[in-house]
Amino acid sequence: MIAISYRRSDTKPVAGRIYDVLQSEFGKENVFMDFDSIPYGVDFRAQIDQILKKARVVVAIIGPDWVGQRAGTGRRIDDETDFVRLEVVTALRNRIPIIPVLVDKTSMPDPSHLPRDIADFAFCNGLDLDTGIDFHHHADRLVAGIRRVLESKGDKIVPVTKERTGSEKPRTRLIIRMFSLLGLVVLIVAGFLFLRNQGVKEPVTPQVSPTPTASEPGKVLEATARPAASATIAPPVPKIPARPPFPSSATEEKTYLGRVGDLEATFRLRFDSGGRVSGSYTDGGNTYRLVGRNSSGHLLLDEYTGDRLTAHLDVTLNSSQKELRWEGRMQNVYPNTQTYPVFFAQPR
Repeated sequence: MIAISYRRSDTKPVAGRIYDVLQSEFGKENVFMDFDSIPYGVDFRAQIDQILKKARVVVAIIGPDWVGQRAGTGRRIDDETDFVRLEVVTALRNRIPIIPVLVDKTSMPDPSHLPRDIADFAFCNGLDLDTGIDFHHHADRLVAGIRRVLESKGDKIVPVTKERTGSEKPRTRLIIRMFSLLGLVVLIVAGFLFLRNQGVKEPVTPQVSPTPTASEPGKVLEATARPAASATIAPPVPKIPARPPFPSSATEEKTYLGRVGDLEATFRLRFDSGGRVSGSYTDGGNTYRLVGRNSSGHLLLDEYTGDRLTAHLDVTLNSSQKELRWEGRMQNVYPNTQTYPVFFAQPR
């Protein structure tokens, strides 16, 4: 198992993006992320210890506020019950390799500025990760680093990663696509046969009586009307219903109305196949570009002003019978890390 350690108030949006990358590479069942979702009444120290004992590598995501600075009450990392501190302490105690991921040029903490029981963490070799246009390149480096750690340990999870680099994964995708195409052909043929059996029996080329005369108006009408009618008869392609609540077409753009903070905003989003999402939103006369991913009703979007990354959006689908509603928050990138509530909706 690969465990992801992060502080929600520090790096929640980028942690979600890293989680999506790792589960697609190593399998969803082999990546664990939310340590703080421990059931009520359970000793969270024992629970964290139990989870991390199953882990073969820990990915520690470090942003500008990883220590958890609190106004007037000190740092959260200095609290012995702090989740992030407990995760690092447990990994060091059990000699589990830790890969620090330094977000947007964040520096590794100085050992003299850390509690004594996690001071050794400062000497773990870290990996820089840019949340902008280089994100996928840096994420590939992280995946390669995890593979090297797993291979050095000879862990049984290694074959899961080899499936990605071998020939089995592309072959599986090819088989899935072939069956999908075959299913579409079967649906079209079935629709054609169904319509034909429902009484569409007129021939495409009707027999017209030869040389009708003006004294036979009925035959003239029949001869001129039938070809035009029969030429328009064609079996329609059967419609395959979309899975609500997402758009039925990869090129269909959906418009939502909502708010970003105190400003009214209009969102225009396109949900492409493979979970990719693109579009824009406008508030107060300004337009921003959006790029990201959709994972089962959970959108992680990056906001760009021109070519510059300016914020991350983390929203979840929360629909009713009357509307499709996405709501969550927006966090500006460093150094202005303010957060704003976000929602946008569309009537059903």
